[in-house]
Amino acid sequence: MARIVVTRPSGRESALVERLRAAGHEPLHVPLVALEPVGDDPIDVDGYDWIVLTSAVGARELRRRMAGAPRRVAAIGRATADAFDEPLPDLRGLTGEQLLHGYASWSNRLAREVIADSSRRAGIERRLFANTERLGRRARRMLGVRTTEEAMLLARRVYELIGIDLTGDERGRVVVAGCRFATTYSADVCRVMSACDAGLLAGLTGGGRLTFTERISAGAPACIATLEAGAVR
Repeated sequence: MARIVVTRPSGRESALVERLRAAGHEPLHVPLVALEPVGDDPIDVDGYDWIVLTSAVGARELRRRMAGAPRRVAAIGRATADAFDEPLPDLRGLTGEQLLHGYASWSNRLAREVIADSSRRAGIERRLFANTERLGRRARRMLGVRTTEEAMLLARRVYELIGIDLTGDERGRVVVAGCRFATTYSADVCRVMSACDAGLLAGLTGGGRLTFTERISAGAPACIATLEAGAVR
């Protein structure tokens, strides 16, 4: 039997320690390395041909902060690949209503995890905003949106697809009279997920800033928000 010093960071040593014990050795965990995030800003992966993942820690951090969709991803091993892949619900064969229900439950669970770990919240909200802002910007360019009124009409059509009754006017007043997700989301979860709303409308209006003053999930009869003017008028 040998006494073996394991120097891996805390929280990443258990598998190796157990394997050493099973082999009849005496492992001693002395962590010599600590790994911490260097920031929360989104990492834009659009435009890269390959993303190569070299560690599970790096894979999880990229997944946490990633904005956009990589074209191709490679990993040095199965554990690294598994760390990057966020499990998604099985949506095969579901109706539209079932799809919305599944997405609501899935996103609610993930948002609650973010709320429980406050160190991740700001970064996740920035990532949600960045992804939907990019979507809105592309839609604005493809469809030739030139005014706030046109942006609001397009937003209304988009939200109808996911069970949200949204209206807005050229002055930037936004009203959500009904929301498919209000019965699933708490007020805190709604605030996290509203980064998607803010990003989409910022993209559609060329930088407009969305601010909610009332929410259905907080007990109000409707969600009320204002949209400060962006590049489109």
